[in-house]
Amino acid sequence: MDIVIELQLDDKIAVNRLKSLLVCLDCKSVYSASSLKNDDGLACMKCKSIRLERRIDASNLSTINRRISEYHIQIKSLHEHYKEKVLTINANLNADQVITVGKSAKKFVTGVIHIRATFNNTFINVTDVQGNTLYQTSIGAHGFSGSRKSTPYAAGKASESAAKVAVERFGMKVVSVVIRGPGFGAEAAVKALQGCGLTVTSIAGETAIPHNGCRLRKKEKSIEYLKRLFYVL
Repeated sequence: MDIVIELQLDDKIAVNRLKSLLVCLDCKSVYSASSLKNDDGLACMKCKSIRLERRIDASNLSTINRRISEYHIQIKSLHEHYKEKVLTINANLNADQVITVGKSAKKFVTGVIHIRATFNNTFINVTDVQGNTLYQTSIGAHGFSGSRKSTPYAAGKASESAAKVAVERFGMKVVSVVIRGPGFGAEAAVKALQGCGLTVTSIAGETAIPHNGCRLRKKEKSIEYLKRLFYVL
């Protein structure tokens, strides 16, 4: 599970919405009274029936308050369990506005940060869990040049900049780190990520390693082989 959406709603608005719920007696569909108002009056959107009545449990105020209190108790444990993946949306608006806000508030609570550390530079790429690039930077992009590009301090500054963008712009809280390359800036970059409030769940090393070594040197011709060769000639 990558993200958990929480719709925050005031208790008074929740009570008013529950009290306005209507049930179709023919198809048992549930509607809000405000969503069914039209020129022809109240009618079911599925079967077009006008046999609508208020829900039994929605007419009792004590029942509604008890359900709301139970909801707050149950949601507390869930919120603590998924606190690193929660995306909160204001549900006090109407349905169309909530959908619009939800689409515009696209956030990536979890992500992946790729660090490629070479001996002369360190490249940092922020992606979502599917691998789509969201932001990328490097030591050279932050004004470091020459021998300073290979220092751990410069790698930490570049990583700190990427972490701030991931947190402030994309709302990331939990990331996994993938490290490639033999450079010296990888460790400093990971420490900078943790210092900016990101929770690093895993660190994977994907540096390419030769599996069979370099090609062997060509063997020299032996003296016996040369003697046989000249004897034939």
